[in-house]
Amino acid sequence: MTIGDLKAVIAGDTNIQSAAQILYHNGQELQDDHLNLEQVNIKQDDMLGLLVRNQRSQPPPTNRPTGGTAPGNPRGDSGRGGGPGPGPGPVADAEMIRLQALGNPGILSQIRAQNQELADAVHDQSRWSQIYDRMMRQQQDIEAEKQRELALLNADPFNVDAQAKIEEMIRQERVIENLQHAMDHTPEGIRCLPLS
Repeated sequence: MTIGDLKAVIAGDTNIQSAAQILYHNGQELQDDHLNLEQVNIKQDDMLGLLVRNQRSQPPPTNRPTGGTAPGNPRGDSGRGGGPGPGPGPVADAEMIRLQALGNPGILSQIRAQNQELADAVHDQSRWSQIYDRMMRQQQDIEAEKQRELALLNADPFNVDAQAKIEEMIRQERVIENLQHAMDHTPEGIRCLPLS
């Protein structure tokens, strides 16, 4: 197995692109992806360090909302615009989602379940737009804070506590992805249980 093969395995398990990975063994960066593990003296049960470059492992969000999702979802995926310039952007996405909610009671009920304030503003275009923009800014702030925290944790790839925090962040992200997947594909299987 080569270093490149190992990076591909890591990419498959963690969704971190191979190009974003920097591997370390015994304090030395493993730079040549074509070398075998034996050639760099990596043995069974050896510990490797993984530094993630500040590069996204997910493709950039699209300008169009996906079917079955609504603004205010736990991951904040739908409706993020493509930025400045001509063509659809955040304002067009907000209006498109509002019109879909007006025309489809199912979408409106999903929005109501996730964000009552936004659902109440569906008949007022300017209020809807303000609430939607505020939600998107909050999501962007949360994402920026996560990136700053990750950069601090990656500053020292050999800090065991930092690596444990990175591992916990990845685990929590996977839990949220699994929940979102379950909500998108089998919403009938998710029920709120009364506490009694």
